[in-house]
Amino acid sequence: MKNSKSAFGIIITVILAIGQITFGIIDFSNNSSSTFDYPKVDPEINRNLEDQFMKMIPMALLTGKMVPGKELLQLQKDSVFPVTEYVNVHLYKKFHLYDSAITSTTELFGKFSKYYFFYDRVEKSASESIVDQWEVLRSKCSRRQIATSIFLHKKLKEYSFKNVTIEEHKFTISWDTIEMQGIAALVETENDRFFFHFISKEKKGHKFDTSFLRKYLNLYLKIE
Repeated sequence: MKNSKSAFGIIITVILAIGQITFGIIDFSNNSSSTFDYPKVDPEINRNLEDQFMKMIPMALLTGKMVPGKELLQLQKDSVFPVTEYVNVHLYKKFHLYDSAITSTTELFGKFSKYYFFYDRVEKSASESIVDQWEVLRSKCSRRQIATSIFLHKKLKEYSFKNVTIEEHKFTISWDTIEMQGIAALVETENDRFFFHFISKEKKGHKFDTSFLRKYLNLYLKIE
């Protein structure tokens, strides 16, 4: 956990500096022989702070923000969210919905246990393919706070339905011991592109279960 220890160390340093100034721990006398009396940090507090820091990483990798999104509600029944013609989102009850304003492109963001379902909407680019536009967005989000994160993807299939074109990709976004494993459906209409994701938070090295992730993406995303 070299990277996490380094980032966490910076946080601890800032906390200690604030504490030293606030409580007068540092002696700012003119005596050149004055010494600095640094406080001891309780190892348990240190571990708790590190745990809290690591819990923020998944959201940072997905949204580019190191703060949890604002939870709006927990679904009490299965719910349908219209997206565009032929495309709807069906989320089961118990999903927690968060303020989609967490990013400028996110239209819906849901979470249940270690699983995430969300989608972005962007204007169709005339100079970039749909996968290029998606890759730029995901890389930008994951690296905004975690510059050393790694985003990898592989195309699974491409197909069309009426006036909608769809590409499916499996992908991972990883950093330190955390790996976000997901399936994305990239949907293109005449003017817009929609990027749907179903993601599971796992430890790095966990086997990528393509069939499981695809099954639930297809349950939540309905193109019909």
